[in-house]
Amino acid sequence: MLLFRELPKIDLEAPRLLRVKPGPPLKVKLLNTRYVGIDTHYWGGHTVACPGEDTCKACKSGLIAVFSGFIFCQLWEGGRVALLALTPVMCATLLMACNQPDGLLGMKVTFRRKTKEPNSGVSTVVHGYATEFDRQTQERLVLRVRIIFKDYVIEDKGRPTDRFSPSPN
Repeated sequence: MLLFRELPKIDLEAPRLLRVKPGPPLKVKLLNTRYVGIDTHYWGGHTVACPGEDTCKACKSGLIAVFSGFIFCQLWEGGRVALLALTPVMCATLLMACNQPDGLLGMKVTFRRKTKEPNSGVSTVVHGYATEFDRQTQERLVLRVRIIFKDYVIEDKGRPTDRFSPSPN
C-alpha cells in the first residue's frame, strides 16, 4: 500500500475519466500491466476517497466503502487514451482472465451495463490481447489517481501474483 502526502509540481495532460454507462458497450485496450485503486464512497453527489473508518464522515454515517480501480485504456475506435474506472467485479474479472506475463497490458475488453440502471452490474468480455497500443507507465497511472484523490491511500494491485499484497514498484 502506498501513502502519498504531496503532489509533485508537474504538468500532466488530464485524460478523460471513463465510467461504463448504460447504452452502447465500451470497447477498450488496457494500457497498464495492472490497475490501481482506493476505497471510495458515493458521498455528496460524487465519488470520494475513504480516508479510513476513524476519520471518514461517510463511514460514520453508515456507508460502506467500495473499492474503485483505475487503469489507462485506449478506445478501439478513435484510439483516444482515457482513464477507466473499474468496479470491484470488473477488477476481479480482469484478473481471472489475465494470462500474460505483462498482466493486463494490451488486453482487449468490452464492458456493458447489464440494464439501464446507472449502478447495475457490468458485463465484461475479454477478446484476447492487442498487438498495437499506446502503453502507459504505472507511475503515470498512480500520479493521475493521486491527482483525482489527493492524499489518500492507493493500493497498487492487478497482477495475478500480487493480488493481496502491495506491488514493489
